[in-house]
Amino acid sequence: MKRNYNQNIFDHLLSSLKLTDSNRILIKIIDNWEDIVGKNYKECLRPITITNDVLIVCVFSTSHSSLLKYEKETILEKINTITYPKKIKDFRVYIDHSKFVIKIENSTLDPASLKIRNSLKNLSKNINNV
Repeated sequence: MKRNYNQNIFDHLLSSLKLTDSNRILIKIIDNWEDIVGKNYKECLRPITITNDVLIVCVFSTSHSSLLKYEKETILEKINTITYPKKIKDFRVYIDHSKFVIKIENSTLDPASLKIRNSLKNLSKNINNV
């Protein structure tokens, strides 16, 4: 129950910011990425952006690209459960053969959005401690 309450506060704060719908959806996806792809894949698959209801995911090997292909329907279902009522229609894979240096949380948002996201997370943690 506490998580739902905090998530509602987080969603309310996000809605009060001047973010685009795509940025809000991307933040929700990033925050739930481990639940979407699993603990073993969260570091090697990275959501980058959303364009025309299509999520762009960066991977660093073709084997991870294959995983996304085989699990596509399941992953889309999990994403759309999180982003409801907005829908992600598809995702495209970008293969980057260099290793990821930046963690998921820091890699997909511009500095201003990242600062806002971190502030909201800190606020949520402070609310938890009350």
